[in-house]
Amino acid sequence: EGSEDCPCGEWSSYDKNGKLINQKQYRSCEDFPSCSTNNESLNTSLSKKWLGNFQLTLHGKGAREGNEYNVNLIINKENVIFELEGYQVYQNFILEASEISNGIKLTYKESIDETKSWALEKTKDFGIITYKNGKYFWDSPYLDISFSDGKKFVYELKK
Repeated sequence: EGSEDCPCGEWSSYDKNGKLINQKQYRSCEDFPSCSTNNESLNTSLSKKWLGNFQLTLHGKGAREGNEYNVNLIINKENVIFELEGYQVYQNFILEASEISNGIKLTYKESIDETKSWALEKTKDFGIITYKNGKYFWDSPYLDISFSDGKKFVYELKK
């Protein structure tokens, strides 16, 4: 069950030999509004250059081993999925996207599997992704609050 278009149910990943390597359980598809065919918040107005999978690796405070956090941002016609995994952290959210002059604006919409974040109490603004010289840049108040004590950074995304 589930797909990038509809992040619900059980997702399983297998290696080339058919061995199970990863499995995630999400909310029931029946209870998930983004899976409805009548979803009114589709990202159909987004240009194709914004659609795809984006990755970012963040380094947390301190020098301890395992202090990296992986962000996956999946943007498709139906929704934007924000996944963050790392040392003692797991977040899985749906974001709303709207295209602006030279970018897309992202805001928090809902949690996929009831994950929470203390940073959401301070901001639901996931910022703006811009495209310049063949590269994607993310200015994100949410990430700044979560990982840099509010200091402003612009993160380069890999597509």
